[in-house]
Amino acid sequence: MSLLTQVIEVNEARKRLAALNAEYEKVFRAWEERHAILLSDKLKAREELQAKEEALRQAAIQNYAETLDKHPAPGVSIRILKRLTYPEGVAIRWAMLSLQSVFLKLNKPKFEKHAKAVAETIPLQFVKIEEEPQATIAIDLDKALEGVKCGPKAPETEAIAES
Repeated sequence: MSLLTQVIEVNEARKRLAALNAEYEKVFRAWEERHAILLSDKLKAREELQAKEEALRQAAIQNYAETLDKHPAPGVSIRILKRLTYPEGVAIRWAMLSLQSVFLKLNKPKFEKHAKAVAETIPLQFVKIEEEPQATIAIDLDKALEGVKCGPKAPETEAIAES
């Protein structure tokens, strides 16, 4: 299959998906309009539930503070979390000095950006930079295909035949 044929097929597939997306959006908007009351009620119910759950959590924590009871009501329990607070700079210095192999990790995006930036001036000897081709496809294939013969003989096959 020629590249031109593949471009045409990709363009047709994109158009089909765009048409289906447009139809989906139209149907979905109509559904939303028909069910606006249901959707509004659902949103209100979700907000009400969130408020009631938060009030229950706060009441359970208040109860725990007064009684130390970790099971203040059926379906409600208190977990004791250990929250750490520390100055970040001190923690980083400690990690660098104490446990570098455990806590430090290479920031690949920043390292690779730096390695590319210095490749021509002061290259990092242990870094190998290879070129890798990556194909891109134009977003507007209709524009790209303007004036291209889409008949049985694609331009690339004509060029091969002329060689």
